[in-house]
Amino acid sequence: MSEHGSQLRVGPTGQIVGFDQPALLDIARARGFDATVLSELLPAAELGMLEALKSQRPD
Repeated sequence: MSEHGSQLRVGPTGQIVGFDQPALLDIARARGFDATVLSELLPAAELGMLEALKSQRPD
């Protein structure tokens, strides 16, 4: 698992429901990244991740 695997939000049944965006922004700030830019990109990345996970689920 990636080093940020714990920065995922998980639903009550164990499915991934998104990123813990405040935690990821804290990590970005601590590493010297521009959190403002990242805050614009994270929602699109989260949506892409969720769409990919949904496409892998059996119907």
